[in-house]
Amino acid sequence: MTSDLDTRIDVWRTNCARKLCSTCPDSCCNGYKHRIDMTNLEVAPFTEHGIPIVRLHDLDTETALRNGYLNFNGRVLKNNQKPLEKPSLVEMLTTFGRNDSGELVLASVDYTLYVSKFCPMYKDGRCIIHEDTRRPKVCKAYPIFKTQSKGENVFLYAKSCKPFNNPDIRKEFDELFSAHIIISLSYGDYVKLN
Repeated sequence: MTSDLDTRIDVWRTNCARKLCSTCPDSCCNGYKHRIDMTNLEVAPFTEHGIPIVRLHDLDTETALRNGYLNFNGRVLKNNQKPLEKPSLVEMLTTFGRNDSGELVLASVDYTLYVSKFCPMYKDGRCIIHEDTRRPKVCKAYPIFKTQSKGENVFLYAKSCKPFNNPDIRKEFDELFSAHIIISLSYGDYVKLN
């Protein structure tokens, strides 16, 4: 459920983006510079456009672990020992929960988008699924993410976004929402959004 604070931040983020993003030479859809992670509920727009899913059990685990879990260049498929196809949605983490009967059930599967450079949904300088309500949460929230720690709102800020990484913009955010951005995220940082 979206809170009033979430809605106000979304409106502010969208208004700032309209002013700032058009002058930015970079792209937040650059999957090489930014990790684009999503849940199993967010992969449909990608699979509908032909992006394959690679399951964890299909990867050569020994090679993956030897080269570092996040080093996809070291990951190969078990059957044919070929490198992963780009783009691919690579299974990263499976979360289990309990149903009403107390049985262990699959709660969610997380994926990361493995690309050469840009997200495959970025075409002709724009996101072709931008208006799709199923677009990944990380894309909707970029570059300011709200999560919780010990019941308190924590705001995370992606340093990779140059237009938003401006002291005046950050001050405006702080004044509007009475919230200090506590953590700056660097490339490769992983955040589980609530």
